[in-house]
Amino acid sequence: MALGAPCGIRTHNLARLPKPMLARLKQLANKRDVPYQSLLKMFLPERLGAEFKKREPTASRWHHKNASK
Repeated sequence: MALGAPCGIRTHNLARLPKPMLARLKQLANKRDVPYQSLLKMFLPERLGAEFKKREPTASRWHHKNASK
């Protein structure tokens, strides 16, 4: 996908995963009875959301600390 391309455009081979990681992902997807690509698409937003939430309090503290200057 080119930079600035609209959302929703499908890309192939977004990332190459190590074979052991892919095997574990497929195993977990099989247990949940979903395709592994779908499971990956469920995991990514969850993790991205968690990562960005971790950073928000730090940014908020900085903003409040420096707002009076």
